Amino acid sequence: MRYFLNITTVICCFTMLIYSCSSDNNDDEIINESKVKDITIDVEPYMDVDGLLSGNGLIFRLTSFSEETYEVVGVTTIINALSYSGSIDIPAYIKYNSKKYTVTSIGNKAFSDFQKLTNVNLPSTIVCIDNYAFNGCKSLTKIVFPKKLKEIGYFAFKGCQSLTELEITENVESIAEGAFSGCSNLRRITFNATNSKTVGSWKNPIFQNCDNLKEVYIGDNVEVIPNDIFNRCKNLTIVSIGKSVKSIGDGAFCLCSSLDKIYLPNSLIKIGIEAFANCNYLKTVVIPESVKTIGCYSFSDERTNINRYYDWSGTLILKSEEPPSIYDDTYNYAFSWEIAQLIVPSTAIEKYKESDWSKHYVNIQGGAENY
Repeated sequence: MRYFLNITTVICCFTMLIYSCSSDNNDDEIINESKVKDITIDVEPYMDVDGLLSGNGLIFRLTSFSEETYEVVGVTTIINALSYSGSIDIPAYIKYNSKKYTVTSIGNKAFSDFQKLTNVNLPSTIVCIDNYAFNGCKSLTKIVFPKKLKEIGYFAFKGCQSLTELEITENVESIAEGAFSGCSNLRRITFNATNSKTVGSWKNPIFQNCDNLKEVYIGDNVEVIPNDIFNRCKNLTIVSIGKSVKSIGDGAFCLCSSLDKIYLPNSLIKIGIEAFANCNYLKTVVIPESVKTIGCYSFSDERTNINRYYDWSGTLILKSEEPPSIYDDTYNYAFSWEIAQLIVPSTAIEKYKESDWSKHYVNIQGGAENY
């Protein structure tokens, strides 16, 4: 994230922007990036401040001399941002003194608390949406992320209560804590990021308090589902995992207490610690033969205290003839399920009873070949 000149006190709101709102558009429609046109606008110096330019009611700040890039940092006219309503078109390029510059980011708090803002059209050039950029835009009904987007900042879309659908595009590498927290009407998410490295945290999951989120679709090109990404999505009921996923991160679906079924692809190799912990309605899980490693407490009922879960009441079906390894974390929790059933291939019962699985599951039975 970039932090330069702080002009928050000057750019609290605006009167005039290029905008387009069609009465024929359906607010629930997912817009493809190809439908959003990249535009160029003319700009001029803003308030004699070095590095600041303005045009069409927007203020732009230089972010890189060498790359000649700018970010949108706010708006020009000092009025009440709460009074603005409509749609904003962010330009892909700005033109000053006959020279063209690229707009690559939305700056820190650029449109924070624009409570009547309904739609934002982002150009294909945007790679970063900074901290709190659209925080509190409670009327924002849609946002389409460009394919080049790499970074979404802390609480960037916190409290955007009118968002109903969202696609995380393929090049997103980092989504900071609480990025979409409090998007209380968000119902459906498509996750297509193929190189995600940092996505929220256990303390502040990116979809915290998204209480109406019910559907998650993981794209077919995704190989890693990041740690804690859907942690505490308590009303999530549909999860579709793409055919290329190799790893499900620690706590990825922890506390998804309404989730009652999950289908794991044959590409899967690793299931993280507490990946499906506290998914109380998840009673039968088939682990494909491809899985080699499973974290402790991956499947468990409600935690009784910081170091202990209730005995899981579900059935885990392991298809592999060779017992997957069980790995722990730094706390080295021990767990032993007396109620849960472990069903393995009939020809491999003795292998499992002689492995670490016998330390954790009392009931080991054959019959996995029937699932």
